[in-house]
Amino acid sequence: MTWQTGTPRDERTKEKISRTMKSGMMADQNHPQWQGDQVSYNGLHKWVSRHKERTGRCTFCNSKGRTEFANRSGLYLRDLDDYVELCRRCHTWFDSKLISG
Repeated sequence: MTWQTGTPRDERTKEKISRTMKSGMMADQNHPQWQGDQVSYNGLHKWVSRHKERTGRCTFCNSKGRTEFANRSGLYLRDLDDYVELCRRCHTWFDSKLISG
């Protein structure tokens, strides 16, 4: 059996992959493509979204609705405390202040 795109896997293989993913054996540091501190910008934001709980409330203006995680320090560390939940408007304002100093 080949592993090319579009090639169906047998049921035992699907079940094994599913069990591995559910058990956490392939999560974060255990995943073969784990990048550690060399993670990309997008990869880091995805990691934060998976691990930091959303409240749906902006930390700055306290508005309720869709929120995003913004990096506080500008260093993009793998540290959940370095991210704050903001609405789009406050996130844009915050990033402009962070960049301009």
